[in-house]
Amino acid sequence: MRAGFTFREQHSNDFEGVTVKTNDRPIRPETKEETFSLQNSDGERSFACANPYGHEFYESKIYQMEINVTANGLSDLQSKITKLSRWIMGSGILIFDDTPLVKWTARIVDTVQYMPEHGGQYAKFVVKYKVKPFAELIFSIMEGPCLDDEILLDDDIPLDIGEYFSFEGAGSHVVKNIGDVPVRPVITVTRVTKPVTISVAGTSITVPKNAEIDCENYTVRDLSGKSLMKEIQGDFFELTVGNNVMKVTASENVEIEVEYEPRYIHSVNAEDMRLD
Repeated sequence: MRAGFTFREQHSNDFEGVTVKTNDRPIRPETKEETFSLQNSDGERSFACANPYGHEFYESKIYQMEINVTANGLSDLQSKITKLSRWIMGSGILIFDDTPLVKWTARIVDTVQYMPEHGGQYAKFVVKYKVKPFAELIFSIMEGPCLDDEILLDDDIPLDIGEYFSFEGAGSHVVKNIGDVPVRPVITVTRVTKPVTISVAGTSITVPKNAEIDCENYTVRDLSGKSLMKEIQGDFFELTVGNNVMKVTASENVEIEVEYEPRYIHSVNAEDMRLD
């Protein structure tokens, strides 16, 4: 599959005489799995879901990209290879032209080798990107898409997407996970003077004051950044795919903001991001 891509904020088309091609781009990550085979039983037993969250977790994926370079001669070829070698070093955000709404956290792995051909007028080499198991949206769900994001004019994506993740007061609020897999949100609670409890799917956490609850990194801090881990009760939770009911128990009109990075197996369509 021939298509360009952006890595570390630089596009493959920025390099003169360079074309790229996808050699291997698996659509599903490998499951992290531990199995046990019973002697008097067919098959094997998987313990992939034997964890506090009750679902599978996944390994990183490897994407292989073929880079073809044409040049006017060996000296020109070496100059182009030098520029490309600087580009493919390190780690950064990877975005493919054919899936412009999602980004991958990627880094180059393995040695990259090439052999000049046709008197130094051509070379081909393969780079391997190790990417996280799932892609993320190119924009924040609180801020919505920016004017320069690669979004088609007829894509039905709400520009004020953040209003779907902001709530006031006690009660039950619906929070939709628009991704393909469970996520662990960051919840900001303000206007708190008495303890507030937030519950999702039977798991609750209670904070005594204004706080940022980071379920991904298992931390709770006040708005100045000071840890509140010794002052909280309860446990961290996930948002399953689709609608989640978030119950807020409070004696005052607190404000809640929920933020997370939607994660996708391969890409996303505009209709997948509908929130109504």
